[in-house]
Amino acid sequence: MKHVLILSDSLEGHRQIYCHVLTEVSLRQGFRVTIAAAPCLADPSRRFPYVERYREDPRVSLVDVGGVGRGGVFDRRDFAALVARCEPDVIIFPEADSHLGMLASLALPLRRRFRGRMVGVFIRSTNYIYEQSRLSRIVRGGTHFPKPSLSDPVLFHELLVARRHPVDAALCLDENFVDGHQSTHTWLPDIYKPLDEVAATFRDSDRQLRIECLDEFCERNSGRFRLFYFGTAQDRRGYATLLRLAKDEDACFVHCGLGTHRDQQGAEMRTIRDALRREGRLLETDRFEDDPVIVDHFFGCADRMVLPYTGFRGSSGVMLQALEHGQPVLVASQGLMGWRVSKHSLGMTLAGDSYEELRSQFRVFCSLQASDFQEPIRRFMDPFRPECMERVISEALLPG
Repeated sequence: MKHVLILSDSLEGHRQIYCHVLTEVSLRQGFRVTIAAAPCLADPSRRFPYVERYREDPRVSLVDVGGVGRGGVFDRRDFAALVARCEPDVIIFPEADSHLGMLASLALPLRRRFRGRMVGVFIRSTNYIYEQSRLSRIVRGGTHFPKPSLSDPVLFHELLVARRHPVDAALCLDENFVDGHQSTHTWLPDIYKPLDEVAATFRDSDRQLRIECLDEFCERNSGRFRLFYFGTAQDRRGYATLLRLAKDEDACFVHCGLGTHRDQQGAEMRTIRDALRREGRLLETDRFEDDPVIVDHFFGCADRMVLPYTGFRGSSGVMLQALEHGQPVLVASQGLMGWRVSKHSLGMTLAGDSYEELRSQFRVFCSLQASDFQEPIRRFMDPFRPECMERVISEALLPG
């Protein structure tokens, strides 16, 4: 039986979903799988349910690489040792962006390629197309890069992938980028949820209790706009901004996910959270949610989604989940999120980046009919069907 090695430098956030889906597709293609990941999978304080489910599967091995390299980010020697140990036929990097330097070094002249097919999933390193300063480096000289570095994303994607082929399949989440790089990169619809067929294996004994808790909260806040945040509390994804917006616009705030990073917030945010809680306008689950029924129910509590991400230019799994539930979105105009919304009429984009601009645009957003966006959303989401994603991954696993 042929062997796939999935090498992930982390299992936080979306990464364990990626490892899970890549494993499922590999198993369906008849491979056995090794998931090599950091941090330590044996740590009882960490929950990685989408990966832990494979502990009893004889076709899958779990290997902790937290003590190797820099927390799972390998240099060439570390990588060579792992490949020699696992002897894979295919090597998949679910977040190849973390390994650009090492992958580029494999493509240098006189360097021997490792045994096995190399597949890279590029999540963020192609975002330079939305940064004019980075693009101007290409326009000025094509092959001239000041202080060239093997880990430079522009050098890697514009030159090395085309000329030295550091990976056999370069899968990219950004269809806008791929449109300009069709000869070198393949679009992979973002892996934002488990495959439908295996989602039903995740169950939680207190599901009904949590559903009733959300329903009662929504009933108490009938008539208020429901601001919904999904995932770990992070200010870069707008957690603090949405709390402030809930206070200022007399909305309620629903958070389905971990509150890990809340402790890093200042006194102002703690005061806002306390005030919203006293007024019955705050509901937070404070747990990693892996039950798809619960996730669907929480997404169903709102008819549109505000995603005030800052400094973010890539694909958002939460945005795709909102769109899957038919919710138009309000996002910053920058990056892939803004490009998708503007090009496909998926909601509204913010004209500026100030909080007052957000409040102004939020009021306009609330006045729109969510039903007017349903057909554009349906058309946009059609290529994100699980079978489309599975087909791209399956083709990347197999040569020629």
